Amino acid sequence: MIKSFIHKGLEDFFYDGTRKGIQAKHASKIEAILDRLDAANEIKDMNYPGSGLHLLLPKTKGRW
Repeated sequence: MIKSFIHKGLEDFFYDGTRKGIQAKHASKIEAILDRLDAANEIKDMNYPGSGLHLLLPKTKGRW
């Protein structure tokens, strides 16, 4: 589940479909990722092949 956005362009794209704040050539991939993020209930839900899910460095508890 998406709780908040830092990037205004991604937020507008997610809620309104506006591509103004993102690169249009990446829209379909961004849409797929945002849909998966919104449907996820746990971090492991985002660990699908090709996702590249990993802890952020330096390893901080709970930051993916």
